[in-house]
Amino acid sequence: MEIISTCRPGARIAGTGRVSKHASGEAIDFEAGSRKGEVVRWLIANHKTGGTMTYSDMSHVHVDVGQHFVALNAYSGR
Repeated sequence: MEIISTCRPGARIAGTGRVSKHASGEAIDFEAGSRKGEVVRWLIANHKTGGTMTYSDMSHVHVDVGQHFVALNAYSGR
């Protein structure tokens, strides 16, 4: 796995202008390569204190803390 994004002060959610969880260090984006499906299934089963998101137009996985949600193949707006 390769971490591609963690804390980004001032980060905003694309297309919304809302503050991203990356801005406060409460999110991480990573590449899981050929294990992406396996990792996402594990996160869905075990990560209950935050969000798990994949994007249809990007290859990375997003995980954050806070309200529990799962969004698979979301559109990033980028």
